Amino acid sequence: MRRLGVFGGTFNPVHNGHLVLAQEALRRGRLEHMLLLPNAQPSHKQRSAELMTATARLHLLRLAFSGLADFRVDEREVTRGGVSYSVDTLRELKAANPDTELVFLLGSDSMEELHRWRAPEELVQLAAFLVHPRSGHAGPYPILEFHPDARVEFLDGPLIDISSTLVRERLKAGLPLRGYVPDAVEAALRAL
Repeated sequence: MRRLGVFGGTFNPVHNGHLVLAQEALRRGRLEHMLLLPNAQPSHKQRSAELMTATARLHLLRLAFSGLADFRVDEREVTRGGVSYSVDTLRELKAANPDTELVFLLGSDSMEELHRWRAPEELVQLAAFLVHPRSGHAGPYPILEFHPDARVEFLDGPLIDISSTLVRERLKAGLPLRGYVPDAVEAALRAL
């Protein structure tokens, strides 16, 4: 069965940690390709002065993954507007790809909160989960207690530990971003 990766996030901004994570997930998760889905207005950042515009985040994401054929930037959530719509997006993707297993790439912090998302019982039916352990978030995962049939794999191993917050702080302080973001993304960030 084909496996399609779905990597949703704020990407505020995209950085090298996102690239490495996406590439490792593609390889180790045996994914045919991966959709990158920037959120419109993540509920925890609504009205935040630090949230870049959807247009800017889409542009930076396209720059970061330019030339990588197995990755596609999907703008359905940012053009839909409003808060993020994970279950609606997965429904749309499943309807368009009925013979494909959707594999939702999440950080372990998101996995801890998944049982509180809208329609979690449907989420676990629509997709398998590929979970990247993040520092301080080793479970337990309540979603697995409520839905023991959830399909979950863990993406262990050393990955680049960079956050979008760190990139924004370095940018504000005028510090170099080499090694934190792709060169094309740094140039675009400095031009904003």
